[in-house]
Amino acid sequence: MKELHTDDLSMNSGKLFREQMVENFEAIEQAINDLDKKVNNEVRDRDSADNKLSGRIDSVNDRCRKIEQTRATRDEVEEAKSYMDHKAERVSWGSDGSTFVTMLTEALKDTQMKDLIKSIIKG
Repeated sequence: MKELHTDDLSMNSGKLFREQMVENFEAIEQAINDLDKKVNNEVRDRDSADNKLSGRIDSVNDRCRKIEQTRATRDEVEEAKSYMDHKAERVSWGSDGSTFVTMLTEALKDTQMKDLIKSIIKG
């Protein structure tokens, strides 16, 4: 910044005094413009940083939503797996209702089994 006329103001000469005041005002105006540019640059830089941060926050939120969806899907898969494991165990032991009905139906088709069942029922 250009040095302002303060102690060296020429009070005796009106023309020199006016020139010194014009120089002072020009120097002040230049300083204000420089500060204004710095402030605008700072605002722009902060806005850019804010936008980047907002983008990162959005990205993290998206990843969290995906993790939550994956976790729910995993829970559903585990529940289905548990159900199927239990079902497979019941089928293998013949305690599953649909398996029992199927086995009984097949047994009733077999003549020897029919005779065996009749003899069991008659006691």
